[in-house]
Amino acid sequence: SLLAAARPDKVLKPASEVVKDSTLLTIRGLTAGYGKKNLQGMPMIRVLEDIDLTIRRGQAIGVIGESGSGKSTLARVVAGLLDPAHGSLTFDGADLSGTLAGRTEEQFRRIQMVFQ
Repeated sequence: SLLAAARPDKVLKPASEVVKDSTLLTIRGLTAGYGKKNLQGMPMIRVLEDIDLTIRRGQAIGVIGESGSGKSTLARVVAGLLDPAHGSLTFDGADLSGTLAGRTEEQFRRIQMVFQ
């Protein structure tokens, strides 16, 4: 790899070998969207509905979809920029508040969004 060429004196292990089966982010039953909320607290325009996702430490993923399919909405919820209407998020074993106000300083440091 390019990194190995830059540091030939060090043998780097692939991320999959660093920590096996260590969950970093878990999303369960996530529903999120925009607009006014109904009596049940659900947004009138639901972009994400009942999403489940698990990302393991060292794993790289790509979220692919057409324009308007919810990629940015998912990133905004994980980053705390959009409150989820329903569901849970767990980051590194700790409950992840859906709002910025409920996030810890450490979570701010470790979860960031890079805008295109």
